[in-house]
Amino acid sequence: MPPVLFLLGLLLGWANGAAAIMAGAHPDSPEARIDSNVTGSPWAGVGSVIVNGSPYSGVVVGPRHVLTAAHVPGDAERTRFQLNFGGEATHVIAVARVHRHPGFKNFDPKRPRDDLAVLVLAEDIPAGVPIYPLHRGDIESGAVLAFVGYGASGHGDTGVTVGARASIKRVGRNTADAFGQDAFGIKRVFVFDFDGPGADNLMGAEGLGNAAESSFASGDSGGPSFLCEGGAGDRCVGGRWVVAGINTFVSTVAGQSAKIGTFGTLGGGMVVSAYVDWIDSVVGARGEE
Repeated sequence: MPPVLFLLGLLLGWANGAAAIMAGAHPDSPEARIDSNVTGSPWAGVGSVIVNGSPYSGVVVGPRHVLTAAHVPGDAERTRFQLNFGGEATHVIAVARVHRHPGFKNFDPKRPRDDLAVLVLAEDIPAGVPIYPLHRGDIESGAVLAFVGYGASGHGDTGVTVGARASIKRVGRNTADAFGQDAFGIKRVFVFDFDGPGADNLMGAEGLGNAAESSFASGDSGGPSFLCEGGAGDRCVGGRWVVAGINTFVSTVAGQSAKIGTFGTLGGGMVVSAYVDWIDSVVGARGEE
């Protein structure tokens, strides 16, 4: 079994597509994780990928290009990209083409591989919407990632209680605890654990605390995991936010019975730096197909 599959086979129980950003236990709440739909938000270029009316997530990486998970979009004509840039549903843009990574065959969260797609929009994104750079370097174990998505939510001690909405964007954080590598030692999949307050860390890294630590829920598939490059703190002072991962799955721990979306479970996605050559080939050097 290739290394990327062997590592995850040891870790994962049953799994499914990534869902919403989960809050911690009370007094933290799903409402506390909402990012306002203002033009000045650092996450204003994260939009909702709407497929047959259902919201998922994606991130702007070019003037007409959105990076998401390959298992999210349907046919182009049934997929839309919604931005909430200064309000709810300010821009709903048609998708002209869907480019799935050529290695993607189907969604198998126990063997997550090449689960990336680039949406080519039918028109340019509005002026002022952030276009995010891709992270092109290594990600070390313990690196703090900021998750952004339009999925469902709830509390880590009870599970999902709030449905996904294309106009509500949430933010959470976690650490990249482990990686699945390919036969050449390239990190292609990141994995994290969802630790509750005062709980032992499943995978060794220190938890981020009840008000920050998060996981995914339904609708977060395709959303970005950001890394602060060259800066510090939750606001990345002195640096910039770069897209380091695309969120694709949540899972139970093999041999344990915790409910998906609760403390003691796992999640993860694709490591973008392993795929920058393919993404560049679609987006183009100047952000054009």
